[in-house]
Amino acid sequence: MSSGDRNLTNSAPLDVNALVIVPQRKIGTKIMAAICIILLLLLARAFWKGDIAWEYVGQNLFTRAVMIGVGNTIIMTFCAMSAANSCKVEHRARCHRLQ
Repeated sequence: MSSGDRNLTNSAPLDVNALVIVPQRKIGTKIMAAICIILLLLLARAFWKGDIAWEYVGQNLFTRAVMIGVGNTIIMTFCAMSAANSCKVEHRARCHRLQ
């Protein structure tokens, strides 16, 4: 039993009616949502107003250079996820050793 568990079992009963429930403030979430909506609208405006030569996009979408870039992006994503998972496993092992 950890010291946190002992404190819970030895504490006096709490009066639940005396507690005040305060709603969590999520101003950062609202700001980020507004920023994302603005960026999405700017992207839509860029496609609406932009002079995009779609025939060249269709001709070059599946060229060798583009496909190599897509493959490299997938490989980098896999490596980044693997590195993040290995750090998470090491962190868990360190936390379990400390307990």
